[in-house]
Amino acid sequence: SGWMEEIEKMEMRGDLPKVTHDGGAEQDEALKHRKTYSVTGTGRGSAVEMTTNTGHELFTDVPKKMGGTDTAPQPVEHLLAALIGC
Repeated sequence: SGWMEEIEKMEMRGDLPKVTHDGGAEQDEALKHRKTYSVTGTGRGSAVEMTTNTGHELFTDVPKKMGGTDTAPQPVEHLLAALIGC
């Protein structure tokens, strides 16, 4: 048998720990720590101004050589910063 079948057998026997996204917390406790995010924004040409539900403002633009005004980071720069921040 293959490795998937072996894992399924181990799960059925209870040999593997149960893994949950909330670290095994009770439902009420897990809900207390759940976060939700939303962003609204408007765009003018290549520039976009966004506001988060937590009150922060984000701006994006693209370089002049790509048709933008280069007044803010490119969207990909925000994405990379988010990855680093995690």
